[in-house]
Amino acid sequence: MKKIIFIIFPCILFSQGEVYLKLKGGEAKKLDIGIFPFGLFEKISPELKRKLKEVQKVLKDDLEFSLYFRITIPDSNIIEKKHYSDFAFWRNLGCNILLRSETKEKDNTLLVELFDITLEKRIARENFSLLLPERKLAHKIANFVVKKLTGEDGIFETYIVFTFDINEKRELYMMDYDGYNIRKIETEGEKKLFPRVSPCGQKIVYSTYIKKDLMGIYLIDLEKSKISLLISEKKGLNLPGGFFPNSREICITLSKDGDPEIYILNIENRKLKRLTYSPFIDISPSVSSKGNEIAFVSDRLGSPHIFIMDKDGLNLRRITYETSYNTSPNWSPRGDFIAYVALDEEGRNQIYLTDPFGEKTFKLTYEGSNEDPCFSPDGLHIVFVSTREGSYDIYVMNFDGSNVKKLTNIGNCHFPYWSGIPK
Repeated sequence: MKKIIFIIFPCILFSQGEVYLKLKGGEAKKLDIGIFPFGLFEKISPELKRKLKEVQKVLKDDLEFSLYFRITIPDSNIIEKKHYSDFAFWRNLGCNILLRSETKEKDNTLLVELFDITLEKRIARENFSLLLPERKLAHKIANFVVKKLTGEDGIFETYIVFTFDINEKRELYMMDYDGYNIRKIETEGEKKLFPRVSPCGQKIVYSTYIKKDLMGIYLIDLEKSKISLLISEKKGLNLPGGFFPNSREICITLSKDGDPEIYILNIENRKLKRLTYSPFIDISPSVSSKGNEIAFVSDRLGSPHIFIMDKDGLNLRRITYETSYNTSPNWSPRGDFIAYVALDEEGRNQIYLTDPFGEKTFKLTYEGSNEDPCFSPDGLHIVFVSTREGSYDIYVMNFDGSNVKKLTNIGNCHFPYWSGIPK
């Protein structure tokens, strides 16, 4: 099994384009951002000072999680008021970028500015509402920083849906990307399975039992606060797969004609298009970022393997060769990797990574049983469930398997799925 030895890093551009930094492949390197402490030396209320301190803490966590940046916040015993505009001070700390703020308490706004320390030039500035809750305000500032310095959309206002077993029911929940603000989603049915979220972040589909032998697929429209039944009259398996980039079509698995087969369902007009016609099990479809290919699981070779086909069901190819009993594929939004689950030598589920042609395979997890991988919308992180500390809880790791962080501590969690970036 190979080891991932590359990462994505920002490279400074000095042209007058809208994007200040460009992402390139190469050795691990991060951009150093110095943050002048929020509210320091400003005449603002003690309550607002406490709020800004929390905003600063969450912002630091967000930016470090992004993989693009290394953050420096000087101790209050060494920083002076003059350092607000003293670029030499920040250069001596090894910083490339200065992030500073100005609090306008009467207007309930926080001005945030980014400066190139080498050129002593402002890159961008934006006002944010101080009426927002601390974490939401910090997430918005972090998204602003990532967008201005990389050209990429930040993921800090995304959410993760998952199921949680409680009182003999399996309920649907959601939480912020960092594990905070866990809340229940009002749904139909008692046992929810396989929740999937649209790229626009506004739609959720899931499967549940309507009757003992009848599964239904439901659609939740978060924007309209509406729940509708997409599939109900088909007996057997009715399971949702991934959304297409347009958020209007999804891949689903139906066994109404016998063997589980893969279909495309238009959620607006309810039209079905069948893609597979094999006498074997075809299940768990995941759509590529361009929407032109679909990864799925099939046992047509005897045991489950991951295959890829075009959107029309043609040009089938197998991509798993080094691992056994392969399930749960999830395609990176960057299109470069597919995460999946396979059995290790000890018979435990572990998460692996492979490219769309199966030429390179990497093992990402080693402790406990690990299942249900799903990429973040920027393709740099993977959320999953693990028993490494006992019960099934939700964890997140970098796309190369490093920096594992536990998000829940409630047990009995399953099927985490990362939302797209809300538009």
